[in-house]
Amino acid sequence: MKPGTWLLGGVAAAALLGAAMIAPVAAEGVAAKNQPSFLPIPQLAAAASWTGCGVGVLGGFLNGDLDISPGTMGSNGSAAWATASCSVQMGAFVIEGFGSYGWAFGDISTVGLNTEIEAGGKAGVSVAPTTLLYASLAKSWLDTSIGDVDGWKFGGGIQVDVVSAARGKLQ
Repeated sequence: MKPGTWLLGGVAAAALLGAAMIAPVAAEGVAAKNQPSFLPIPQLAAAASWTGCGVGVLGGFLNGDLDISPGTMGSNGSAAWATASCSVQMGAFVIEGFGSYGWAFGDISTVGLNTEIEAGGKAGVSVAPTTLLYASLAKSWLDTSIGDVDGWKFGGGIQVDVVSAARGKLQ
């Protein structure tokens, strides 16, 4: 026998075996009334909703440079924030308003950063029932040892519902 004949025989055997396995299911499907196909249609899970209000705590690390003539001063440290937000989901789109208050620790506070107040919003799209891609814009007020500084923050990130009552984000 030629090598190609073995391949053709294997394909034919697989087709016959597949038909023998599907035939009983197909017979049930034909006999059932109002059933358009013989295979059951999987039901999608209900999508999670991003609509609602919440409070939370965040932590992170800071690293920055300040260019002051004639040189540059660098510092790093950590920070913690308390935050509150309310979101509304419209189809796949989500908008949110938020506010936060943060404290700086470590070397970053030694060089003068004390606290931060932030108010802003974000807009995003739910790419999966528990995953949100977003862009954010916020007004920020910093309390420093040299006086108050205000500015704007722009960013983006991904937010994932870990469980129904907890969300994690990477920004």
